[in-house]
Amino acid sequence: MEDYRKSVLPNGIRVVTERMEQVRSVAVGIWVDTGSRNEAAERGGISHLIEHLVFKGTATRSAQEIARVMDSVGGQTDAFTTKEHTCFYVQVLDEHLPLAVELLADILRNPLFDPAELEREKSVVLQEIKMVEDTPDDLIHDLFAVRMWEGHPLARPILGTRAAVSGYGAETVRRHFEDEYVPARITVAVAGNVTHDRVVDLFAACFDGFDRPAARREDSRPALHAGIDIVTKSLEQVHLIVGFPGLDHTAPERYALYLLNDIIGGSMSSRLFQEVRERQGLVYSIYSGTQAYRDTGVLYIYAATDPPNFSKLVKVVLKELRAVKKDGVTPRELAHAKAHLKGSLMLSLESTSSRMNRLAKQEMHFGSFFTIDSMLQAIDGVRVEELQALVSDLLDEAPAVGRGYFEGGCMIARYTRDEMGALWSPAARYAAWLQVELAVCEVYARRGRIPSEAVERIRRAARIDARRIDEIEATTRHDVVAFLAQLEEAIGADSRFVHLGLTSSDVVDTALALQLQRAADLVLQGLERLRETLRRLALAHKETLMVGRTHGVHAEPTTFGLKAALWHAEAGRNLERLRRAKEAVRAGKISGAVGTFAHVDPDVEEEVCRELGLVPEPVSTQVVQRDRHAEFVGALALLAASLEKIALEIRNLQRTEVLEAEEPFAAGQTGSSAMPHKRNPVGAEQVCGLARLVRANALAALEDVALWHERDISHSSVERVILPDSTSLVDYMLHQMDRILAGLQVYPARMRENLDRTHGLIFSQRVLLALTERGLPRQRAYELVQRTAMRAWREGRSFREILAADPDVAALLSPAALGSCFDTAWYLRNVDAVYKRLGLVP
Repeated sequence: MEDYRKSVLPNGIRVVTERMEQVRSVAVGIWVDTGSRNEAAERGGISHLIEHLVFKGTATRSAQEIARVMDSVGGQTDAFTTKEHTCFYVQVLDEHLPLAVELLADILRNPLFDPAELEREKSVVLQEIKMVEDTPDDLIHDLFAVRMWEGHPLARPILGTRAAVSGYGAETVRRHFEDEYVPARITVAVAGNVTHDRVVDLFAACFDGFDRPAARREDSRPALHAGIDIVTKSLEQVHLIVGFPGLDHTAPERYALYLLNDIIGGSMSSRLFQEVRERQGLVYSIYSGTQAYRDTGVLYIYAATDPPNFSKLVKVVLKELRAVKKDGVTPRELAHAKAHLKGSLMLSLESTSSRMNRLAKQEMHFGSFFTIDSMLQAIDGVRVEELQALVSDLLDEAPAVGRGYFEGGCMIARYTRDEMGALWSPAARYAAWLQVELAVCEVYARRGRIPSEAVERIRRAARIDARRIDEIEATTRHDVVAFLAQLEEAIGADSRFVHLGLTSSDVVDTALALQLQRAADLVLQGLERLRETLRRLALAHKETLMVGRTHGVHAEPTTFGLKAALWHAEAGRNLERLRRAKEAVRAGKISGAVGTFAHVDPDVEEEVCRELGLVPEPVSTQVVQRDRHAEFVGALALLAASLEKIALEIRNLQRTEVLEAEEPFAAGQTGSSAMPHKRNPVGAEQVCGLARLVRANALAALEDVALWHERDISHSSVERVILPDSTSLVDYMLHQMDRILAGLQVYPARMRENLDRTHGLIFSQRVLLALTERGLPRQRAYELVQRTAMRAWREGRSFREILAADPDVAALLSPAALGSCFDTAWYLRNVDAVYKRLGLVP
């Protein structure tokens, strides 16, 4: 038996070691039985954040000192978080074991959780989240978990969400740390050239006095959710995961599952790799894998291919799975898989860090130790019949999850942000339809119209297969009928209770209201971000002097801050308009074919709408009236016009002859294929161009208001384009405009240079008023000032000097009085009053 020993410290910390006398290194790991699964819903990602933060300083060491300690002895330190565990480990030469133990104990017993470090590390984690979001083969695994374990903590991403991570304060982090990092949940695993007694002595000394009780946890066994989801994202490839039920950590059949995985897609000689990649050339990457947890697991297949090959890829994968199920695994395949698995196992255990990992997991999962020989014997003991039984158990289930990326909705991917694009994807539309149908069933059940147990069966079985719906629609030429037919296939006999007494528009219009509420929320969020950027811009340039222009000609002095303040005020009006428009399209209907409630009670409509967060349309035909949608698209068009207004001003200010402001120009960006010097305002130009589309859509929305009698479908084809397009475009424009304004380059010196370009002519009105205040008739004063101004224009001379030399002016205005007319401070004296009126300053 390998040199394995185990002890339990007085406070409950378990210590397991494996002596490897042939090596000079030692791997030390502290494993904590806490991960994303153990987080409250509102604390998503906090385990991973803590994993980062413990390295950012203790009561005795700074973050730099922690890093320097390991570097000074050539050691390596790292940490990782999983769904169920967090691990902190160090690998050093055996002579530095005391230092490694003391360092790990210090960061886990005495973390500072300094607020400044917390803010910096939150920013790091947010970048990590964005990196995952930009890496489809990483992101798809998170999306897979969300769908697979829907409603259970296992569905939560380990990194958390942007909103959750951004909101954490030091006290919340410390409280979670103290609740979870307790002795009863800690396992110490050490492998290398060490003795067990020495390890125990070191950890006993470092964790002396560390004694916190473990609070009871509430947990439930997760249920696997079948179905297929489609997520919209602009990418070159479609990424797919198909999942089936797997096994938990301790299942007796786990070795059979490892071998099945190897045969299906876990090696280069596997069925899927050989057929899909080597023979058909459909993919670069395809593999299968297993994920095991304490009470469940999953077997999954991942692949990525070009969109035109996606359907073929799915068919080939499913064909191979059916062949495994129907024909079984051959003895030769099993023998090959055993040899591959045993070799991989042996190679993986040649390092101290791998042995430390094995020690810890066996202790946490089994509370005991398995020798390598016993594991090899278990692999050799798997028979073909066991493997086939496992195939029947696992692959009998419908695929648990399939997730792909497509360009969905209508607007091209170039101008569609991911979240808005996903909202208008076919899968999202069908999901909203299903949400309405289920809400009606729930209300019917409460009223006794359908059996309550049927509703629960319907909810469990109802799954959307977008591709199957498309197949059926090719025959029915009616998307709602196709949707209902696919649901019937999924639900079975209970499907007779679905769509009871409804017409298609009851589902479509009510679901559209849900989609528009979500779309409006995204647009409102973007507008609120932009308004805050404008507020900061207005405050930063409150007194940045520049010339105001009317008809494109210099008029009088103003400030750049006042421009931004005006945009800020207009953004506020757009917020109010959009909120009203959002409310206008919050109307649903469950009133039947012509709105008379012939087959459904009006109270059902009210209850369904209330559950969905909508309001009933007070009176309808077969459809919700389209003046509501015209108001919504009109509000988007007005917002687009306001964005164009800002963008147009930036374009004009960026003209070479003006150059008072400039949109950001990134390193490596190109302005022209022919002229390397060009720095074009392409972002602002893009906003101006897209605004034209949104305004055109507003006219189309107005055309949709008038329909024949109680309804025709002339509006339907239009809305399928203009609603996704308008919301997607405005969402994109807001993001683009916020990026431009946040990085806007403002040139105060150039503004002053341009202000002086007309030799003081911009002060003409001030001189005019001064002369009239001295008693000169206004028309005579106007003629005098204009005559002098025209001379200044012609001769390119100073307006002030010409005025001073004019005897008529000199007779009325002293040099000091004339000079005060050219004081720019006069023009700014009421800027504070404007800012107060707008609420920008107290």
